[in-house]
Amino acid sequence: MKSYIQLWLFVVLGSVAFAQSVPPMINYQGRLTSETGANLPAGGYVIQFRLWDDPVATNLTELIWAQQQSVTIQANGAFNVLLGAQGGASIPGVVAKVNDISFAFTDPNRFLGLTIVSNRTGLVGAATEILPRQQILSTPFAFQSGNGVPPGTIQAFGGATARLGTYYVMGEQ
Repeated sequence: MKSYIQLWLFVVLGSVAFAQSVPPMINYQGRLTSETGANLPAGGYVIQFRLWDDPVATNLTELIWAQQQSVTIQANGAFNVLLGAQGGASIPGVVAKVNDISFAFTDPNRFLGLTIVSNRTGLVGAATEILPRQQILSTPFAFQSGNGVPPGTIQAFGGATARLGTYYVMGEQ
């Protein structure tokens, strides 16, 4: 009996130790250019990121999530940001449906809008959102999560499945 209890504790604690969690952030990379296609000058910018459920909506009831971040633009106009990171701030005067980006993807259609509110020389006058908004799409491995097969399942030929984590011990009772 002692062996069964030890094995049970090992399986339960082991599965907790190896459990993976999904980080509540999205790595986003972009390249900012002027209207003529020239790279924006390198330096620090403040950019507002908004997730919408519509590609053209301006009504704030369509706004799902919003965050403002300080971003460093490289000489080629490229930047990298972690959407949902703790370094971001709420956008003054804007109330989105959710504050945590991990709750922003309850529906399949999400569109990202960017607004540059300040650049290396100061505030941008009459800052407007860069259009068109970019649709957020799945990555190839994300398709697996939507196929109805639970994590840790081995799918055999013919549709039969077997769960991982079932252990049998022979011997002492």
